[in-house]
Amino acid sequence: MALKVIGATKSFGDKIILNNLNINVDQGTVYALLGPSGCGKTTLLSCLVGRQRLDHGKIGIFGREINCYRDGVPGSIIGFMPQEIALYDSFTITETFIYYGRLHSIPKERILCKLDKLKDLLNLLNLRKYIGQISGGESRRVSLGVALLHDPQLLILDEPTVGLDPILRERIWEYLSKLVKSQGKTVLLTTHFVEETRDCAKIGYLRDGRLLVEDSPQNLLKFYNSTSLDNVVLHLCKLNSTNAITTKGHTKIHNPFKIVHSEIYSQLDICNRKPLKTYCIQLLALTVRNFTLCMRYPM
Repeated sequence: MALKVIGATKSFGDKIILNNLNINVDQGTVYALLGPSGCGKTTLLSCLVGRQRLDHGKIGIFGREINCYRDGVPGSIIGFMPQEIALYDSFTITETFIYYGRLHSIPKERILCKLDKLKDLLNLLNLRKYIGQISGGESRRVSLGVALLHDPQLLILDEPTVGLDPILRERIWEYLSKLVKSQGKTVLLTTHFVEETRDCAKIGYLRDGRLLVEDSPQNLLKFYNSTSLDNVVLHLCKLNSTNAITTKGHTKIHNPFKIVHSEIYSQLDICNRKPLKTYCIQLLALTVRNFTLCMRYPM
């Protein structure tokens, strides 16, 4: 089991965002988390990467509770793409990859080699452009590339295909499927495009802070005798309004949910200490970052 969420509860004031949520993501699969804006998807991902803490409940990543990781942050074992673009505008695309790669203790030569492959996948035409000069769609592609850069075992992607060209979206899905099948990676992603999740091993649908269903797309289509996942979701929402959510003969438990790229996600697990060279590479990344920012914004 790559990811296990048990009884997750999270509130902001009097508003319950996650209500006794249970999710299971098998290793070597793609799990799609669906739901309307404001249902709690991003909040859940924020808790999974250690940005926020649950009020109650447990999160296990590869059989280990998240609290056992340094500062409750899984570190380089995950690759995270946030919903919001949070890259340094004053860095070029190449400098961005080098910076985040060094935070994961990757030598510069390997970073540039991986970037050479990712630029074709993500259609990054000019690596010398500053992040502040490129379009929002291209910024999202850079953000996705940063998440893929260090070959994490678990990819957590918050709406990775929003605003992308349909052909590029299809190419990214093919690449993610290849990672899962050939390397055994695990992918958890959120999306508003229901139909693009047909090939996922499992989908979960969140609405009003509760998990309405968690099953494979094929089982859902068969059970509801439908050829469209959109119709299945619509049917589930109608059932939810009458509090009669059932799937495959058993009742589903009522369950519920601005994250940014941050150096925090690259912190090393304190229980797996690394050689001094590892910390030197990370220190180099921070030093170069500060020097670059000072040179480009001298005031």
